[in-house]
Amino acid sequence: MGFPYRKWAFRGLRLALLIGILFAGHDAITRYLTWSEMEARNLESMRGYSCAALLSDQDLIAKQNEFGTINVRSFQCADRDFFVSMSEIREVRAGIMDFSNSFPTFDLVSTFSAGLVGAVMVALIVAAALVCVWVLRWIWGSRSAE
Repeated sequence: MGFPYRKWAFRGLRLALLIGILFAGHDAITRYLTWSEMEARNLESMRGYSCAALLSDQDLIAKQNEFGTINVRSFQCADRDFFVSMSEIREVRAGIMDFSNSFPTFDLVSTFSAGLVGAVMVALIVAAALVCVWVLRWIWGSRSAE
């Protein structure tokens, strides 16, 4: 006697495939949105630093606080409080500071892993449910599988 719920098991595998694709799509979209947000932050930082780098040292030093940082918002270089130090300003002027985004736009391994985890999770849940139904029907003595 084989497993009587073979049709339902295949339906569960199709459901697992669909859920896996949805998990992968969700991961890809989430990663892209995170990358986009980080790119916007980097652009805002670059504008603040570049604006401050165009100012003279005397103007910047005059606005230094007790921690040695300068709020470039007071120079209209940022929309919110944005603190920079003189060493960072020197790095920007020298072209050393890197404003590139370290977060990848798309990560194939992560997206594939998310899809695989979603599919395996649903397949295990479906298998557990079918085994529970099979065992309960065996306990109650029903022989009909369909």
